[in-house]
Amino acid sequence: MGNIGPFKPDRKDWLRIPDIPKYVFATVGIKISRSTAYYWVNIGRTTYDNRRIMLKSQERLFINYTTEEWVDEFIKEFQEESL
Repeated sequence: MGNIGPFKPDRKDWLRIPDIPKYVFATVGIKISRSTAYYWVNIGRTTYDNRRIMLKSQERLFINYTTEEWVDEFIKEFQEESL
């Protein structure tokens, strides 16, 4: 078995957790920290009616990845809850 080399995502829109704050700021204008992005992926966000919304992610080689589409769905869902 040879060296596999670094992981190359099969999709162009994969985002790692440290990249989520930059994407959220660019699309919505909300500043969040890395720890907030980590919390959204691993623990979720509680809504006013005590539902837990989690940001979808997929683990590859021990690193969580999400997509821009999943982040947009997540933001849309918790913005609807605040209205």
